[in-house]
Amino acid sequence: MIYTFNMEIYTGKQTEGPFCVSSQPPDVVKKLAAPLFESGRKITADHCFTDFNLIHELKTKKLYVGTVRKNKRQLPFSFVNVKRRAQYSSMFGFNNGMVLASYISRKEKT
Repeated sequence: MIYTFNMEIYTGKQTEGPFCVSSQPPDVVKKLAAPLFESGRKITADHCFTDFNLIHELKTKKLYVGTVRKNKRQLPFSFVNVKRRAQYSSMFGFNNGMVLASYISRKEKT
């Protein structure tokens, strides 16, 4: 079952002052996810909220699943270069308790 647990309305850039908080995606994820730490639940997030430093931090809380765009420099080249991979093929990478999965749903246009 998927449901909304916590949310925050983004109203644009905040003005400086005592109530100003960071609206950077990793900071927003950590703030909204704090009640779920160590609960056994998972957060699934879009690429806009997926940052490798955030993944490492939330891995210790056993909490995060997210999508990553292929332009991230931390990705291995074999996951980024998909031209020779067959349609519907999958590739998995494992490192330090994390899993990276790549799936080719359709051939890239050449």
